[in-house]
Amino acid sequence: MFVYLILAFVAFVPGMLFTLPIKGSKLLVTFAHGTLFALTWTLLHKTMVTVASKLNINIGGDMMEGLEDEEEEDEKEDFENEGKEEEETM
Repeated sequence: MFVYLILAFVAFVPGMLFTLPIKGSKLLVTFAHGTLFALTWTLLHKTMVTVASKLNINIGGDMMEGLEDEEEEDEKEDFENEGKEEEETM
């Protein structure tokens, strides 16, 4: 995901691939490119997240997401293993 962000950013640097408006002031060109970058990134990001979620691919986001579930599963396994060990010793 980070690679797409960098590529989109570079593509929208004024003068790199295009300049809009052609004879506009620096402030107007910067505003136009910033607006186009924001719109493009929003659409690109939403599209990629939607596609990735349908394919069950984690493309980033919250790095802690899902860790709570794993910890709960580990605790359940530990609890079950302790019960089995107690039964074996009796």
